[in-house]
Amino acid sequence: MLILYALGVALMMKIDNVRADLITSNVPDSSEVVDSIIVHFTHGSTVNEGCKYSKPTPGGYMGGHVEVEIDSFFYGHTVIEFPIRVFAYDAVKNGRFEILTMEEWQAETEGDMLTSIVIPVDRAQEEKLDSLITAYKNETPYDYAFFGQRCTSFSALFLSKAGVLNDLSELEAVSAFFYPRVFRTTMLEYANRNDLTVISKTGAACRNWEGD
Repeated sequence: MLILYALGVALMMKIDNVRADLITSNVPDSSEVVDSIIVHFTHGSTVNEGCKYSKPTPGGYMGGHVEVEIDSFFYGHTVIEFPIRVFAYDAVKNGRFEILTMEEWQAETEGDMLTSIVIPVDRAQEEKLDSLITAYKNETPYDYAFFGQRCTSFSALFLSKAGVLNDLSELEAVSAFFYPRVFRTTMLEYANRNDLTVISKTGAACRNWEGD
């Protein structure tokens, strides 16, 4: 029992360190900025009876979604069909690289509570993001699994691989950013440290929103 406790404490310390390191990610100098991207966090919620906005929300109150907006397209990682696998099975992936137009995204997020962070990028980061998008269009990078890559850890990895955020391993992303709220709160600290623009949108009043 003592060994399990010690392992648990060590894991939590590691997770705290990963999050703390991400907060220290730097943004480009203003003279090097060529564009900006936006990280959108849809808050988790539960629905009240009779609510017009009663679409299914995996994870309920502690769920939500994370997407990255680049040039008016929205990128993320979603499940193809339910049920969600417990562990990843890459031989037959049940995840897909999500791409939405502005019109599709606005329809999808109607009535949702959103927190959005605007992040400036330099030429190298922009080119790496474009390269990753091209690769992920050709082949979905991950399965979608409960103990694996989901929208939150995927978005953290996506930004890390592009050099927008500090280096993350796949295991670090999964363990430190298991669901949207923990990534959102970490990114809000990062935004505050770098004086970034944060945009908030209220959700439908007939839903109970996490973070409201």
